[in-house]
Amino acid sequence: MSDNESVNKYKESRKYSHYIFTTLLVLIGLVVVLVSVIYVYSGSLLNPVSSTPVTSSVNSFDGDALLVLSDADMVGTAYANGVLMQVPDDVDTLTTFDLPLNFESPVMQETYVSNSVTSWPQVMDISLDGNRAYIVETAGEVEDTVEVYPNIIANPPTGRILTVVDLNTQETTTYDVADNPVHLSLHPREQFVAIGTEEAGKQLAILPVVTLDDSSTYQYFSLNDSAGEPVQEVTSVDWHPSGDYLAVGINRRELVFFQVILDDDGQINLQQIGDYLILGNSISYGEFTADGNHYLTTEINWEAISGQLGFILNPRGEMIAIKFDEDGNHTVTSRVEVGQSPEGFAVNSDSTIIVTVDMRRTYLPDALTFIPGSDLNSLTLLTFDNATGELTWVNDYGFEGVLPEHATFDADDDALAVVIYNERENPMNPGYIEFWNVNTDGEEPFLERTDQQIQVVRGAHFIEVIP
Repeated sequence: MSDNESVNKYKESRKYSHYIFTTLLVLIGLVVVLVSVIYVYSGSLLNPVSSTPVTSSVNSFDGDALLVLSDADMVGTAYANGVLMQVPDDVDTLTTFDLPLNFESPVMQETYVSNSVTSWPQVMDISLDGNRAYIVETAGEVEDTVEVYPNIIANPPTGRILTVVDLNTQETTTYDVADNPVHLSLHPREQFVAIGTEEAGKQLAILPVVTLDDSSTYQYFSLNDSAGEPVQEVTSVDWHPSGDYLAVGINRRELVFFQVILDDDGQINLQQIGDYLILGNSISYGEFTADGNHYLTTEINWEAISGQLGFILNPRGEMIAIKFDEDGNHTVTSRVEVGQSPEGFAVNSDSTIIVTVDMRRTYLPDALTFIPGSDLNSLTLLTFDNATGELTWVNDYGFEGVLPEHATFDADDDALAVVIYNERENPMNPGYIEFWNVNTDGEEPFLERTDQQIQVVRGAHFIEVIP
């Protein structure tokens, strides 16, 4: 090779290296710009909150019992990365506390009940007399040896069972229902339990309570959506206080009401009442108000942007009130913005005060905690006018923890208990219940954060009080 050829090859090599280096710099710059845009944009969507300081001692938490469900199979951030971080020897648990609650030395019982966080918090209902709890499994258990379970939301282990717990003896009885029974609602007079499932042709199951041990008496209903297509999943079920109607959420987007008609042979017929209501893109579970005149639900807005970015760039959620009409003229009466990811909510006994539990983005794993909203959750306090159906935002309150999904008022509505799935800093530690006071002395209600927390099995995701 001549000297000129060597020089030319050297120049070409330098030129190619310079091109590669410049390209890498441009790509790195684009990544930095993209991350910066995501950071700024995701932060601009948040409801601005700071950690609420402790300002009060807790009110007496009153009632007969407080029930908490814990899913022991996964840490809260496993939704994002599939890393379960299971706690050795922990099992799915129903924890029952005697009330009024003794915060210094709570009296409690722990009962093994298979349950899962991989659904909206509508997986347990309690009999009117407070003697029995009905719990759907939702997803099957994961062996303790499993460390990583990819796509635990898209492909969870199949669950099939309904568990009935005698709350006096803590004895349990299980019944096989269908694939992935995700939600349930107990008839006001305990005649039936309605269960939403993910099994084709059996999306809605209605089981007579007196013959739960005879599966031949179970009735299954194949449902279609508003376009006439088979429903992929029933995402909420709730009985009207009269026991004559059933509200059914469909595919996280739609809501339909049915009249439940019992014929002379004891068979149930469903008569659709009114048109489908198209409510949004990620509608959570719902429930009727105490008087049965309205139905309340939340829009989580995870699918406002499709794909995984929807969990990072999700806008604020909404609380929605729907006027229920027996003639089928249902109308949305109010929609009010709340915090990010309001999967669960609590309603006081006369349905005048509502608190949404906003996870914001605390479900993100540690590697993504630079994303705004991954450090704090929020409670959004609302008032509700039963006469007009109007919701009114009052205030937002920030608090720590990962994946809080549910809350409940106590029997006299002056205290609130919120379940925290796990701690961010110590994810192997137990979950816990955090207590707030509900003050209604002024023109507007307000929440006071208290200094009381009580530990439960890690994975606490549902809480309910027996008045």
